[in-house]
Amino acid sequence: MSPHTTPVRQRVTLTRVLLLMAALGVAGVPAGCGTNGAHSGRPSSDSPASSAAPSRAVGPPAPAPAERSVDLAARGDAAAHVVGDFYRAVNKRQWADAWSRLSPAVQQRFGGMTSWQSGFQHTDSTTVLSAVGTAGSATTATVDVTLRSVDTDACGRAVTQRFTGTWTLARGNGRWAATAIALAKSGGGTLRTADQCADAATGGTSRAETDTTASGNTTKVCFPEVKLPEVRLPTVHLPKVTLPAVTIGDTHIPARTIPSSTIAARTIPARTIPGRCVDAPNSFALNKTTVRISGYDTLDPSYSPR
Repeated sequence: MSPHTTPVRQRVTLTRVLLLMAALGVAGVPAGCGTNGAHSGRPSSDSPASSAAPSRAVGPPAPAPAERSVDLAARGDAAAHVVGDFYRAVNKRQWADAWSRLSPAVQQRFGGMTSWQSGFQHTDSTTVLSAVGTAGSATTATVDVTLRSVDTDACGRAVTQRFTGTWTLARGNGRWAATAIALAKSGGGTLRTADQCADAATGGTSRAETDTTASGNTTKVCFPEVKLPEVRLPTVHLPKVTLPAVTIGDTHIPARTIPSSTIAARTIPARTIPGRCVDAPNSFALNKTTVRISGYDTLDPSYSPR
């Protein structure tokens, strides 16, 4: 063998051995054994998996869009306004409008519109003294209310009552409706039935209340409180006035001038004259006395002769 050919043959033989080993390594080595990629959890650069398309990077999920904020204070005020609208409609006898402020469940509990409406047949007016709404969510709210009602009882007496309680409302289709109403009397007078009238002979025209005392010689006469409204007197400008001289008989009154003047505006505040009861002799009992009430409504706007 020529010293010049031996290295060539050795290189050829070595090349064949390496090719053979490479072929055996690809086809015969089990996956996951003896490779750095298997232990690291990533495929090596010589692995067939490296020819696959690289996976797309996935970032953190996009945050959900924030819910539209709701002004709960405004929702509470809106619910309170609905309660006021209800009683304003009742005062105007706009029954359908007031009825629509009640949910079907509440309407059913009232026994239908006719039954509900009959509950106001003796009510002259209802005033909302306070209504404070609190929204628990965008669609629920409660309203704490204080009411004052004026009713005419069977004796013709105007009876003022006070009620407090809570309205519970739900919002649907863009409007509020009552889902529950809980009110209780908290003060005021008592409505009397016809058989409780002190004097049926008067036909129920007297607003005074009579009770015979234990002695039987006197009658307790109670007069209702009188509310005097605020009165505002405007500014009055009095012009200058010149009075001519006058002679009356032997008396001479010289001319005089009254200078102009201005009376400033003033306000007389509203006041309430409380009701009171007096023990009057039976000879002055109402059934024996004529009570004139003409013009009384100018002192008490809530007065009704019924």
